[in-house]
Amino acid sequence: MRVTTLSTILVTLILYHEVFAETQSPYKHLVEANLDFCLQVYKELVKKNGYQNNVVFSPFSIYSVLLMTELGSGSYTTQEICQILHICHVNITQIHQAFGQIINELLSDRSVRESLAVANKLYIQKGLEISKFYQMALKYYYNTTVKEVDFQNDAHGAREIINNWVHEQTSGQILHFLPKLLPQTTQIMTVNALYFNSEWLWKFDPAMTEPKARFYVTPHFHASVPMMVAKLHLAHGHSPGMEASILELPFKSNRISLFLVLPDQLEGLLNLQKKLNSTTMKQLISTMKKKDVNVRVPKFTVESQPSIANVLRNLGVNSLFSPSSADLRGITPHHQLHMTDMMHRVVIQLEERGSIATAATAMIVERIGSFNGQFFEADHPFLFFIMDKQSGLVLFMGRIAGP
Repeated sequence: MRVTTLSTILVTLILYHEVFAETQSPYKHLVEANLDFCLQVYKELVKKNGYQNNVVFSPFSIYSVLLMTELGSGSYTTQEICQILHICHVNITQIHQAFGQIINELLSDRSVRESLAVANKLYIQKGLEISKFYQMALKYYYNTTVKEVDFQNDAHGAREIINNWVHEQTSGQILHFLPKLLPQTTQIMTVNALYFNSEWLWKFDPAMTEPKARFYVTPHFHASVPMMVAKLHLAHGHSPGMEASILELPFKSNRISLFLVLPDQLEGLLNLQKKLNSTTMKQLISTMKKKDVNVRVPKFTVESQPSIANVLRNLGVNSLFSPSSADLRGITPHHQLHMTDMMHRVVIQLEERGSIATAATAMIVERIGSFNGQFFEADHPFLFFIMDKQSGLVLFMGRIAGP
């Protein structure tokens, strides 16, 4: 039997400026599974990074591509995918329906649609016969369309087609996503593009930004960073057990929010990471209440291209990458497919106004020295999440450990 390859590419670009809030989700199993998956992948990624390295990824993108792969999988491959997605105990059809419904709800929300784009595309080798059922399922659940390219005889042309699509779906923010030609044995490529670009609901005044504030990488070493400063009425919480505070910064759509999780101690991030799971995260969120908060948050840009394939292998997804044991016959019964790689790119930029220059309600701010009341000063390593508040799904997660 001819052995061919399945390459999967996740494209995630985000230009950022806002953040988080809690709601009840009608998709309880999916939301809990997504959060467990998010934290599991995060902990695996930080093993590969030193304490002072920043991390960012999109659990939403990775989760969606694995679900699309599951639609065409069987036997051990299905079992491994379901295990890592934490959905072995529920009806998989309901999971696909719920995830697809969340995407549709997000993109049907006018305020969200102005800032968020989600797109999926399946590229197949010209002449390769794909299961009609698989194509129909991709279209039904994930609005994924199929396009033929010639990986084997026109690798340059195939790369150009894919790069142009990614460039278009990310509003021109990602150029030449595929810098190198794919192997001629590539038969199928699943591409997921997730783009988010929004203003804050409550903007920071650039005039109040401290250009050279201290950010303590360790108690004995600090860097100079631009620090945004404001006094805002925000959701804030604290957990003595977690030894951490949480703060919501809502985006303009007010459905998608960024929230920051800040350890109490300068060197508390490692301890926080050990305690962090879906239960403790939900407990921390439950402490949040609206109050006036004196906020100091650094401006930052962080970019990452983590090796997701290695993460998945380390977490037990092995057959998917094996030429001899991968079962993807639901995609095409005529070829022995296996996944060769999973590329993932995320760029996040956090600043005062957001990337869209439009008018907003003026905020009254004061210098930090004259503030009274609750403080949230992110002057040492912290975690951040970008979430869809209505469904509870995590779109992006990361940590800022240094400049």
